[in-house]
Amino acid sequence: MSTRVPSCAFVTVLVCCVCLVTARTAAADTVIYSTVGTGFLTSAGWLTHGFDQAASEELQISVAMPFTIEGPGTSTIRTIEIGFSFDPTGEDFVEMDVLNDAGNGTPGEFVGGASFDLPFVSTPDRLLTVPAHIALTRGAYFLAIRTSGDIVGVWHRTTAPFFGGWESVNDGPWREQPTARQGAFRLSGDASVTPEPASLILLATGAAGLLGPRRRHNLIQAVSAAGRGR
Repeated sequence: MSTRVPSCAFVTVLVCCVCLVTARTAAADTVIYSTVGTGFLTSAGWLTHGFDQAASEELQISVAMPFTIEGPGTSTIRTIEIGFSFDPTGEDFVEMDVLNDAGNGTPGEFVGGASFDLPFVSTPDRLLTVPAHIALTRGAYFLAIRTSGDIVGVWHRTTAPFFGGWESVNDGPWREQPTARQGAFRLSGDASVTPEPASLILLATGAAGLLGPRRRHNLIQAVSAAGRGR
């Protein structure tokens, strides 16, 4: 006399295998990207504020540094660390944005970011740490920073061999500075990896051993199809 697996057990196993199709294994507190190297230059940096003497005009300068996300899954940036110092005044703020690539290697549209009101402490001898929650897939991006009001901010240049950054004055077009050292920054969080389809099929085959022949065949076929569709 054969023993039938209750339908609720079948559903449970099926749900587990479907979850495996979309599951991602994450490593917490992983450095996703960094230009920090051994430190940064306190005597040189990218300014976020200026003044045009000829036009008697305040200059709000946005600065952007390129970075890349690797891997087949989605990485989540949870911490932005940046070599940044400033002279805080009033209720102004510092804003950090992640921008996508416009398609020609220049900063594009807003993807995510964090904004913090002043005052808060930042000194040139350590990295300013800002919490964030920005999910990114594989590709090219830019970390941009700008300040409001009359904050005089400096994004200090890294000592590591990273070159090329971008500036935008008063929300104008981005201009590249290809030979300048990049600003020092580090992005940390969850660097995710998507399981390979072959691994999913193997796991489904093991789980299907609990089921009857017809259900076993259907389950493996469903997981195999889902893996091909990734």
